[in-house]
Amino acid sequence: MDDVGVLKKETMICTPLMGQSVEQMVRDMHKAKVEGADLVEVRLDYINNFHPQQDLEIILRNKPLPVMIVYRPKWEGGQYEGDEHSRLEALHLAEKLGADYIDFELKVASDFLGKQKMDQHSSSRTIVSCYVDGVTPPIEDLICRVALLQSTGADMIKLVINATNITEITKIFHLLSHCQMPLIAYSIGDRGFMSQILCRKFGGFLVYGSMEGSPVAGLPTLESLREAYKVQYINKDTKVFGLISKPVGHSKGPILHNPAFRHVNYNGIYVPMLVDDLKEFFSIYSSPDFAGFSVGIPYKEAVTGFCDELHPLAQSIGAVNTIMRRPSDGKLIGYNTDCEASITAIEDALRERGLPNGEAPLNSPLTGKQFVLVGAGGAGRALAFGARSRGAQLVIFDLDFEKSIPGRITALLSNLHCSSPKDRANSLAHAVSGEVKLYEDVANFQPEKGAILANATPVGMHPNTDRIPVAEETLSDYQLVFDSVYTPRKTRLLKEAEAAGAIIVSGVEMFLRQAIGQFNLFTGGEGAVRATVQGFTRCSWSQPPFTVSDLQTSVSGVRSNPTFLCTPLMGTTVEQMLTEMRKAKEIGADIVEIRLDCLRNFSPAQDLQILIKQSPLPTLVTYRPIWEGGQYEGDENKRQDALRLAMELGASYIDVELEVAHEFNNSIYGKKPQNFKVIVSSHNFHNTPSTEAIGNLVARIQASGADIVKIATTALDITDVARVLQVTVHSQVPTIAIVMGERGLISRLLSPKFGGYLTYGALEAGAISAPGQPTAKDLLDLYNFRLIKPDTKVYGIIGKPVGHSKSPLLFNAAFKKVGLNAVYVHLLVDDVEKFFNTYSAPDFISGCSCTIPHKEVAIKCMDTIDPIARKIGAINNIVRKPDGKLTAFNTDYIGAIEAIEDGLRESNGSSPAVGSPLAGKLFVVLGAGGAGKSLAYGAKEKGARVVVANRTFERAKDLADKVGGQALTLAEIENFHPEEGMILANTTSVGMKPKINDTPIPKHALKHYSLVFDAIYTPKDTRLLREAKESGKIIVYGTEMLIRQGFEQYKNFTGLPAPEELFRELMSKHA
Repeated sequence: MDDVGVLKKETMICTPLMGQSVEQMVRDMHKAKVEGADLVEVRLDYINNFHPQQDLEIILRNKPLPVMIVYRPKWEGGQYEGDEHSRLEALHLAEKLGADYIDFELKVASDFLGKQKMDQHSSSRTIVSCYVDGVTPPIEDLICRVALLQSTGADMIKLVINATNITEITKIFHLLSHCQMPLIAYSIGDRGFMSQILCRKFGGFLVYGSMEGSPVAGLPTLESLREAYKVQYINKDTKVFGLISKPVGHSKGPILHNPAFRHVNYNGIYVPMLVDDLKEFFSIYSSPDFAGFSVGIPYKEAVTGFCDELHPLAQSIGAVNTIMRRPSDGKLIGYNTDCEASITAIEDALRERGLPNGEAPLNSPLTGKQFVLVGAGGAGRALAFGARSRGAQLVIFDLDFEKSIPGRITALLSNLHCSSPKDRANSLAHAVSGEVKLYEDVANFQPEKGAILANATPVGMHPNTDRIPVAEETLSDYQLVFDSVYTPRKTRLLKEAEAAGAIIVSGVEMFLRQAIGQFNLFTGGEGAVRATVQGFTRCSWSQPPFTVSDLQTSVSGVRSNPTFLCTPLMGTTVEQMLTEMRKAKEIGADIVEIRLDCLRNFSPAQDLQILIKQSPLPTLVTYRPIWEGGQYEGDENKRQDALRLAMELGASYIDVELEVAHEFNNSIYGKKPQNFKVIVSSHNFHNTPSTEAIGNLVARIQASGADIVKIATTALDITDVARVLQVTVHSQVPTIAIVMGERGLISRLLSPKFGGYLTYGALEAGAISAPGQPTAKDLLDLYNFRLIKPDTKVYGIIGKPVGHSKSPLLFNAAFKKVGLNAVYVHLLVDDVEKFFNTYSAPDFISGCSCTIPHKEVAIKCMDTIDPIARKIGAINNIVRKPDGKLTAFNTDYIGAIEAIEDGLRESNGSSPAVGSPLAGKLFVVLGAGGAGKSLAYGAKEKGARVVVANRTFERAKDLADKVGGQALTLAEIENFHPEEGMILANTTSVGMKPKINDTPIPKHALKHYSLVFDAIYTPKDTRLLREAKESGKIIVYGTEMLIRQGFEQYKNFTGLPAPEELFRELMSKHA
């Protein structure tokens, strides 16, 4: 393959729109913007009853993105069959009305461009296109076509082929990397998929991606381009890895490897590669940039013949699932990571089920067991060798290919010089000292007690999910059943085996474990993928630390929809609810929840008609009974009748409780309107159960017929949230997951990060429908809810209490201003060590501020402590490094001491060059906690004499001794006045909201001080500061300390200077 050319420009993502009406086109344009498109291609030839003047004006007037207008005729693969003159006139009209790009065919280029030249005012850019139908021509012919396209004088050119073999795509890559003008070039169809993903690598002008719910054959979705493939990070130096298989569309490799590449900043991309001919594939894709491959069915054995060298394990197995291209000489080296992956998954499941107290046996639990293997292909060989190495006794069943496999595969095996299926099974049995039998005999086979069954065939793989490789009635004889198929995750074989009482192990386990080995080979390091696979593990395993994968991916794929914001309406009258609806729309909600149980004198037929028909937003109707935390106490039949009526009147969603879900869903079977969804909900107002229990609950809800699963638990500790979110990202259906209470706040704020279907935001504080619910305004304006994505980094402030903190206001505004993909949240933490052990992903938590009462105790959780922070003995700023290590700083002393110094200088007019105005002063610190330590240390460093007063004398003395000062109790401070002009710094919580009338020192005692500082900033004007000001003293607000220490924290978090003016402006407005 040719070397990669220079990347010429930023590659844009374009979405083709094929709506049949103008209204649908407008809706789709806005949807495309939400899903991440840079521009849209509007296909006029798909619009029914198209009226050029009227329809183009509407489309272009309402465009939220740049628009490419295409009016494709039938003779070039489009839908238009009318008059050619009218078609070109419509394109010229689009140009006049302000279309950004006009796409027209090579055949009419001279006519179109000739007329365009007469219009000197056109700002549209022209694209001349050519679709190559049929067999892909030689590269020389394609180069000639590109030259012909260039000669037309268009601004850009476009060439599309229909590849019948993945090797033909290299011609596209050659054209992209050598063309001297903007070029759009790709192949349609499944074998052309890679041409879209790698477009940016070779300098293409744009790549196409379809919208969710509107698939286009051969195109990735917008979501997968942005999230699964991370195309925004691809450049000319990106190394390409991929899965060689046939079929290949089922692979979950991209959503595992690509986030892991990004996580460790490795410049790689993993793509599916639908390969028909191995020999031709390896001869064409010989560039060092195509650096490694996974190998799937049916090539794991055949590919060994194309490897220059084989790892000893792969050689003995006779099958390869990973190939690396050695950089020094380009040779292909084959490995097998399937073997250990599959066997350790089976061993761990046996140990988990069979060993009390978690005792580890000396020998493998497979030793001496009968291991019944179905399939002797590549995966079967890996399983066989692995089982034999553990001392198991093999019985191998293999298919009679002459009866059940098409002749073309037998011919393929012959061409590849492979053994016949029967010889293959015999040779494998011989190699592992096992017994071989015909596949058809497995139904009548009587295994030994406690035997293991492993399926290594594709039987049961998507889309043929109803198939099973053995007879169901034999499954009760096995202790454990393993299926190498992982799409679906739980195959029919595993479902039947579980029902028969066997331990089951999904192929997902083998897939994930072998991926760790692959990633290590791909990148030379396994840390990221080891973290990433945690998110795919079974929910029944003990809860692992929350990792990057839990945040970014799920087994079913990347997040498919933006997270909606739903505002509950709690009005007691229909009129109040109508007012609330309008207010919700103004704030920016997407959906309103109509809480019928809040209405007084509710009249279903009349009130529902008004509420649903007059709502300016989609409606979610809830009629919550008192037994599920609502207010309704009446007849159950009438309640469900009202919900059914809401459905008939056009509600978008109905929320029904799990306890009655089967009954309700049965009653509406066959009657559901299109686009109507049933949310089945379960509320736990007491606690948050185990991960396994939550997983089982989700399964029960899903089995009830729910379109959307909703679970709401109660947080007793902030770490409870991890269990709910762990289950959420693995759910196979849209899920709403909420952890109620202040400790569960992050479950609501970060719902978009974890793929939640929606979250709830109240109209105003106090008007909440569940404990811990933030306001919609705070979600949108304070936390930048719309900007949160799966890869958003999470920062926060840990403390107890923590709701008073203004830090989210400062940091989120700063993140938004500079375009950082990050969010800063309140984290109510009870146990610091438990918190950091649970949330250990580099992007969750990426860093945090630390406040009362954790500034000292958090030190023991740190891996590295800044020398000043260590000397102070307290921290307020924690940063997680890329390797996961926690580094701590203290920025309190900088912020507070600088603010006090500036207050003194402003009063006496001294210059900073003179030295610190604190030198020689008596500096009285109230409180010996984290902030007190910072102030005492800072004052000592500036030459002040320090006095520490604390509620307990022992803590005061301990701190005073460290800074060479004097210790007092707080009770003594009222009468302490050895000299005039002292400095007073309060670092206790006395006077903090809500106890704003408290003060740590009587007003009359303030006369001996020249300056009074209060670290409290809620309220800004504490009683202490008010009385100090009344006494004529210089005062320094706690907001000054907050702002100044925030400058340093921001720098530590981001590596960037803080936006100081923004911080001050926000504090001035909101303090």
